[in-house]
Amino acid sequence: MRPPRLCLLRKGRGVLSRNTSAMAVSEHEEYARGGLAAALDAIRHPVVLFVDDDAAVAGSMLLLLETFDIDAHWASTGDEALALIDSGLRPDVIVSDFRLPNYDGAEVIRRVREVLGANLPAVLLTGDTNIKNAECTVLYKPVDADLLCSLIESL
Repeated sequence: MRPPRLCLLRKGRGVLSRNTSAMAVSEHEEYARGGLAAALDAIRHPVVLFVDDDAAVAGSMLLLLETFDIDAHWASTGDEALALIDSGLRPDVIVSDFRLPNYDGAEVIRRVREVLGANLPAVLLTGDTNIKNAECTVLYKPVDADLLCSLIESL
C-alpha cells in the first residue's frame, strides 16, 4: 500500500494529506508520524536580529514577524545587538532602525557583520530620505509589513 503524500502547511503548522481521506491518514499513522517529524526537522524559519530603541515599535515588530513564522530577537541598541551575537545568536538577517543611540543602524549592521565575519543580509528602516551608501536594503517608513516579511524570507 502506498503511503499518503503529506504537505506541511507553514502558517497553520498543520499537516494535510493529499489524495487521501481522513480515514486513510489514520491508517498510516505510524508513517505520518515519521514523515511529520522529518518535515518539521526540515523547516528552518529565518532568524532575525531586530534593532530599535523604541520598545513599543519593537514589540509590534516582534509580533508581526512571529505571525510570519520568523524567529526574531530584539536589541534596543547596537551594543545590545553585539551582546546577543557574543551570547551565540546567529541571525540570518539584520533589521535595524536607522536612528539609534550612540551609533546609527548602518553602523550596527557594519559591526555585526564584522563580528560574524560575514556579509549578512540587512534591512535598514528609516524615515530619513537622505541615506546614502548604506550597503544594505533600505526601506522607508511607514514600512509595508508584507513587503518587509517577504524581503526577509527572500534574503
